[in-house]
Amino acid sequence: MDFDLTNRRVWSAFVPCGHLQLKKGLVSSSRRQSVLYTIPDWKKAFRIEADLTDGIKAALRSWRRQVTFFSLDISHQLGIALAFIEEAKSDGKVLLSDKCHAMLDPFLSGRKAFGFALSHKTMSLEDICSDIKGTEIHQTYQNGIEFALSVRVFPLGGEVYSIRSFICLLAQI
Repeated sequence: MDFDLTNRRVWSAFVPCGHLQLKKGLVSSSRRQSVLYTIPDWKKAFRIEADLTDGIKAALRSWRRQVTFFSLDISHQLGIALAFIEEAKSDGKVLLSDKCHAMLDPFLSGRKAFGFALSHKTMSLEDICSDIKGTEIHQTYQNGIEFALSVRVFPLGGEVYSIRSFICLLAQI
Protein backbone atom coordinates (compact mmCIF):
# COMPACT_ATOMS: atom_id res chain seq x y z
CA MET A 1 0.00 0.00 0.00
CA ASP A 2 1.25 3.44 -0.83
CA PHE A 3 -0.17 6.62 0.71
CA ASP A 4 2.01 9.04 -1.23
CA LEU A 5 -0.45 11.72 -2.41
CA THR A 6 2.03 13.11 -4.91
CA ASN A 7 2.06 9.84 -6.88
CA ARG A 8 -1.11 10.04 -9.01
CA ARG A 9 -0.76 6.44 -10.19
CA VAL A 10 -1.62 4.91 -6.76
CA TRP A 11 -4.77 6.80 -5.78
CA SER A 12 -7.96 8.34 -7.11
CA ALA A 13 -9.06 11.80 -6.09
CA PHE A 14 -12.44 12.33 -4.40
CA VAL A 15 -12.76 15.76 -6.00
CA PRO A 16 -12.62 16.62 -9.69
CA CYS A 17 -9.17 17.19 -11.14
CA GLY A 18 -7.98 20.76 -10.85
CA HIS A 19 -9.83 21.41 -7.56
CA LEU A 20 -7.12 20.02 -5.32
CA GLN A 21 -3.58 21.28 -5.10
CA LEU A 22 -1.23 18.46 -4.17
CA LYS A 23 1.49 20.55 -2.70
CA LYS A 24 2.90 19.52 0.63
CA GLY A 25 0.69 20.67 3.52
CA LEU A 26 -2.45 21.47 1.50
CA VAL A 27 -4.07 18.06 1.98
CA SER A 28 -4.87 17.32 5.59
CA SER A 29 -6.25 14.33 7.41
CA SER A 30 -8.79 14.16 10.23
CA ARG A 31 -6.72 11.38 11.83
CA ARG A 32 -4.22 12.04 14.56
CA GLN A 33 -0.55 11.89 13.76
CA SER A 34 0.02 9.33 16.52
CA VAL A 35 -2.02 6.48 17.97
CA LEU A 36 -2.96 6.91 21.62
CA TYR A 37 -2.85 3.69 23.60
CA THR A 38 -4.02 3.55 27.18
CA ILE A 39 -3.23 0.72 29.52
CA PRO A 40 -6.09 -1.62 30.49
CA ASP A 41 -8.32 0.05 33.10
CA TRP A 42 -9.35 -2.70 35.54
CA LYS A 43 -11.19 -0.29 37.86
CA LYS A 44 -13.46 0.82 35.04
CA ALA A 45 -13.94 -2.81 33.99
CA PHE A 46 -15.11 -3.72 37.52
CA ARG A 47 -17.56 -0.79 37.53
CA ILE A 48 -18.94 -1.87 34.15
CA GLU A 49 -19.25 -5.47 35.44
CA ALA A 50 -21.24 -4.37 38.48
CA ASP A 51 -23.57 -2.16 36.44
CA LEU A 52 -24.18 -4.86 33.82
CA THR A 53 -24.76 -7.56 36.46
CA ASP A 54 -27.33 -5.44 38.31
CA GLY A 55 -29.08 -4.52 35.05
CA ILE A 56 -29.22 -8.11 33.78
CA LYS A 57 -30.57 -9.42 37.10
CA ALA A 58 -33.29 -6.75 37.08
CA ALA A 59 -34.18 -7.61 33.48
CA LEU A 60 -34.30 -11.35 34.23
CA ARG A 61 -36.63 -10.72 37.18
CA SER A 62 -38.92 -8.56 35.04
CA TRP A 63 -39.09 -11.19 32.28
CA ARG A 64 -40.05 -13.91 34.76
CA ARG A 65 -42.56 -11.86 36.80
CA GLN A 66 -42.08 -14.11 39.80
CA VAL A 67 -39.58 -14.44 42.60
CA THR A 68 -36.18 -15.20 41.08
CA PHE A 69 -33.27 -16.37 43.21
CA PHE A 70 -29.58 -16.18 42.29
CA SER A 71 -26.95 -18.54 43.67
CA LEU A 72 -23.93 -16.50 44.73
CA ASP A 73 -21.52 -19.44 45.09
CA ILE A 74 -22.25 -20.78 41.60
CA SER A 75 -22.14 -17.25 40.18
CA HIS A 76 -18.67 -16.82 41.65
CA GLN A 77 -17.51 -20.11 40.09
CA LEU A 78 -18.97 -19.05 36.74
CA GLY A 79 -16.87 -15.88 36.96
CA ILE A 80 -13.75 -18.00 37.43
CA ALA A 81 -14.78 -20.15 34.44
CA LEU A 82 -15.21 -17.00 32.32
CA ALA A 83 -11.69 -15.91 33.25
CA PHE A 84 -10.37 -19.29 32.05
CA ILE A 85 -12.38 -18.98 28.84
CA GLU A 86 -11.02 -15.48 28.17
CA GLU A 87 -7.45 -16.57 28.91
CA ALA A 88 -7.75 -19.59 26.60
CA LYS A 89 -9.27 -17.44 23.85
CA SER A 90 -6.54 -14.80 24.11
CA ASP A 91 -3.92 -17.57 23.87
CA GLY A 92 -5.61 -19.00 20.77
CA LYS A 93 -6.71 -22.17 22.58
CA VAL A 94 -10.09 -23.81 23.10
CA LEU A 95 -11.28 -24.45 26.64
CA LEU A 96 -13.10 -27.76 26.88
CA SER A 97 -16.45 -27.77 28.65
CA ASP A 98 -15.19 -30.62 30.88
CA LYS A 99 -12.96 -28.14 32.70
CA CYS A 100 -15.93 -25.84 33.37
CA HIS A 101 -18.01 -28.80 34.58
CA ALA A 102 -15.22 -29.92 36.90
CA MET A 103 -15.11 -26.43 38.43
CA LEU A 104 -18.88 -26.37 39.09
CA ASP A 105 -19.57 -29.97 40.18
CA PRO A 106 -18.41 -29.56 43.82
CA PHE A 107 -20.81 -26.62 44.25
CA LEU A 108 -23.92 -28.13 42.67
CA SER A 109 -24.84 -30.49 45.56
CA GLY A 110 -27.95 -32.21 44.22
CA ARG A 111 -28.63 -29.71 41.47
CA LYS A 112 -28.22 -29.85 37.73
CA ALA A 113 -26.94 -26.80 35.83
CA PHE A 114 -28.07 -25.74 32.35
CA GLY A 115 -26.67 -22.60 30.84
CA PHE A 116 -24.89 -20.51 28.29
CA ALA A 117 -21.55 -18.74 28.09
CA LEU A 118 -21.93 -15.70 25.86
CA SER A 119 -19.50 -13.22 24.35
CA HIS A 120 -20.95 -9.78 23.67
CA LYS A 121 -19.99 -7.39 20.91
CA THR A 122 -21.15 -4.27 22.73
CA MET A 123 -21.24 -2.78 26.24
CA SER A 124 -24.87 -1.74 25.82
CA LEU A 125 -27.03 -3.20 28.59
CA GLU A 126 -29.96 -3.35 26.18
CA ASP A 127 -27.99 -5.41 23.64
CA ILE A 128 -26.55 -7.75 26.28
CA CYS A 129 -30.01 -8.30 27.79
CA SER A 130 -31.30 -9.04 24.29
CA ASP A 131 -28.56 -11.67 23.83
CA ILE A 132 -29.46 -13.30 27.16
CA LYS A 133 -33.20 -13.11 26.52
CA GLY A 134 -32.56 -14.86 23.19
CA THR A 135 -31.39 -17.96 25.09
CA GLU A 136 -34.93 -18.18 26.57
CA ILE A 137 -33.48 -19.50 29.82
CA HIS A 138 -35.93 -17.27 31.68
CA GLN A 139 -38.89 -19.26 30.26
CA THR A 140 -38.48 -22.00 32.90
CA TYR A 141 -41.20 -21.74 35.52
CA GLN A 142 -40.86 -24.91 37.60
CA ASN A 143 -40.65 -24.56 41.37
CA GLY A 144 -37.35 -24.63 43.24
CA ILE A 145 -35.10 -23.30 40.50
CA GLU A 146 -32.31 -20.81 40.94
CA PHE A 147 -30.23 -18.86 38.51
CA ALA A 148 -26.53 -18.12 38.50
CA LEU A 149 -25.17 -15.15 36.60
CA SER A 150 -21.68 -13.89 36.12
CA VAL A 151 -20.61 -10.99 33.94
CA ARG A 152 -16.92 -10.42 33.36
CA VAL A 153 -15.40 -7.44 31.62
CA PHE A 154 -11.78 -7.82 30.55
CA PRO A 155 -9.97 -4.60 29.56
CA LEU A 156 -7.81 -4.97 26.48
CA GLY A 157 -6.40 -1.43 26.47
CA GLY A 158 -7.32 1.68 24.57
CA GLU A 159 -10.90 1.67 25.93
CA VAL A 160 -11.57 -1.73 24.33
CA TYR A 161 -13.22 -4.41 26.48
CA SER A 162 -14.04 -8.07 26.09
CA ILE A 163 -17.43 -8.71 27.69
CA ARG A 164 -18.59 -12.20 28.59
CA SER A 165 -21.55 -13.48 30.53
CA PHE A 166 -22.49 -16.87 31.87
CA ILE A 167 -26.13 -17.53 32.74
CA CYS A 168 -27.20 -20.83 34.31
CA LEU A 169 -30.41 -22.37 35.48
CA LEU A 170 -30.01 -24.58 38.54
CA ALA A 171 -32.65 -27.29 39.03
CA GLN A 172 -33.03 -29.84 41.81
CA ILE A 173 -32.30 -33.42 40.74
